[in-house]
Amino acid sequence: MEAAPHFDFRDVLLAPARALSAKKILVMTFFLCASLIAYDIFTYLAVMVDGERLASFYSVYGLAPLTHLTFSNWAAQILYGLGIVAAALLFMLGFFGVSAINIEEVRGNRFFSAGGAIKFSFQRFTQLFLSEVAIALFVAFIVLLAFLVGLITRIPFLGEWVYALFLSFPILLSPCLPCSSFL
Repeated sequence: MEAAPHFDFRDVLLAPARALSAKKILVMTFFLCASLIAYDIFTYLAVMVDGERLASFYSVYGLAPLTHLTFSNWAAQILYGLGIVAAALLFMLGFFGVSAINIEEVRGNRFFSAGGAIKFSFQRFTQLFLSEVAIALFVAFIVLLAFLVGLITRIPFLGEWVYALFLSFPILLSPCLPCSSFL
């Protein structure tokens, strides 16, 4: 049985204590460490492919090369990018595991374990990956539309009318127009 909220400062002061349970911290710490390990593996593979010495790279960056690295080899750049993507996906799996614990608590299952949340997160990896791909494709589609509207508006007579037409749409549909901030 949960305590009823008081709707005053006591609820505000108790919110961090309720949010930070050992299970949630354990799940997120596991996925943060897994994210760093995946990033390190791909980064050091990229360094090896690029032809750098691992000892000198390790002496400069250590186990957390959390900086923007540039590589001269395209294969190394691809490996580095895959490492960033893998780290971000593992990071998102951690958030998903913590949210699974919260949802089970709301449903009344306070005995949902940290191991169960980690297992549940890994089972939903494909769904999380596809949702991230869908978001990236949507952003790319919006950028492509903005690029196309920018090209069309450069046509001498027709472009002015297209610009006026898109100016009447909401700002969401015309992010490339410079006057959209004035709407």
